[in-house]
Amino acid sequence: MQCIVYLEGQSLHLSNSKIENILYILAKLNPSLSIVIFVILGSVLEGIPAMVLFGPLLFPVARGMGDHEVHYAIVIIMTMGIGLFAPPLGVGYYL
Repeated sequence: MQCIVYLEGQSLHLSNSKIENILYILAKLNPSLSIVIFVILGSVLEGIPAMVLFGPLLFPVARGMGDHEVHYAIVIIMTMGIGLFAPPLGVGYYL
C-alpha cells in the first residue's frame, strides 16, 4: 500500500514537471509513441505499476491530442497485454 502511495506521488510530481510537455511534442511527431512505450513497459513491468507510473503522464498528452479517455485506456490495456507476452521477460508465459 505504501508503495502505491509513493508511486502515485512520484507520477503526480512527474506530471507537474516539464516532462509532460516533452512527451506532448514527441507524441505530436509520432502518435504511436505511447503504444510502443506501453508494449516495452508491459514486457518488463506488471500492468498496474506501469499504468500507475505512466498513466498520469500520458493521459493528459492523449487528451491534448484529442483522443477520448476510454478509447485510450482500452488501447493501453491491449498494448500492456501484448507486452506481457513479448520478450525479453515474457511474464505472461510463466504459469
